[in-house]
Amino acid sequence: MLKFMIGCTLLLAGLMLIGVGGIMMVAPDVLHAKNGVILGSDPNLLSEIRAPGGFLLSAGGLIVASVILRRMQCHALAFTALIYGSFGIARLYAMNVDGVPVQSLVFVTGLEIGVGVIATILAYLEFNRTQLANSIVQT
Repeated sequence: MLKFMIGCTLLLAGLMLIGVGGIMMVAPDVLHAKNGVILGSDPNLLSEIRAPGGFLLSAGGLIVASVILRRMQCHALAFTALIYGSFGIARLYAMNVDGVPVQSLVFVTGLEIGVGVIATILAYLEFNRTQLANSIVQT
């Protein structure tokens, strides 16, 4: 059951990153316009938007690959927790400093924190399961 939950979490988390990262790279104006942000045509600003999009796209690919390459799963869970958790915490900080954004971004904040927490719990459980299995093999 744990392996199934890990696989589903990694697949969904990775696909979300691929989707968001891909849109940030290909059509950042469309993504941001949905939240009321007009990017314009400033190449400097668009470069600053597309660069993290490339990171999210490649990170999502790595996370999805871990569904098949099971020996990567514990690391992929930690990576997932880091990405989603840091985005969620940064958005909470921004809300505190800048004010509350549109409802869709508040929802995304909750989603990011939720995925980060789930990935953290699953990483902990998988690490403990692996450590227990290794200790049994060594005795």
